[in-house]
Amino acid sequence: MKQVIENDPRYKKSNVSIARNAVVIEYRDMKVDVVPAFERASGGYIIPDTHSGGRWVKTNPRRYKQMFEAVNQSRNGKLERFVRNVKSWNEKHGKPYGSYHLEVMAYHHVRNQMDKNKPLNETAEEFFDGLPENTQSKRKLDVVRDPVYSDETVDGYMNREDRQNARKEAQKAQEKIKEARRLERAGKTDEAKAKLKEVYGRSFD
Repeated sequence: MKQVIENDPRYKKSNVSIARNAVVIEYRDMKVDVVPAFERASGGYIIPDTHSGGRWVKTNPRRYKQMFEAVNQSRNGKLERFVRNVKSWNEKHGKPYGSYHLEVMAYHHVRNQMDKNKPLNETAEEFFDGLPENTQSKRKLDVVRDPVYSDETVDGYMNREDRQNARKEAQKAQEKIKEARRLERAGKTDEAKAKLKEVYGRSFD
């Protein structure tokens, strides 16, 4: 597919590259991801994964969206807000995690909370407490299983160095969030907000 696009005169001025599941076409002011997908008789699709030697993986975006929205609704919109915050952290610190990988871990974390009304700041503290451990090795942890297909994991793109770098960033965030919570409990609200801004790159909401 990449070769076909590169040989097409319409894209001769565009940079074309491969990014795991997609061929990326870069225009002057935007990027387009082209993902080859084959429909499965049982639902969803199979798409290519260029990591780990190359293979085909199952995906079902429609079903996942339904599951995500169901959890988000049952938690009064907390999941969507939480994912927005952790993705802001990821962007600010050089994207140590793939976007979908991080979203899936956030999804599992919020879905499994016993207290549906737990405040967002406590949810974040708990999530980042477990993030370094959930990153350190390629194991069949529930937290990295695809929500639709439990036999698929979402962290296969990470090599040892990727995991080490991501774990370091997670530990830094973990420490700053704990400090922000300590400041908050001490009544130092402005200082706590400033500390969280160091983590997320913007106000935590």
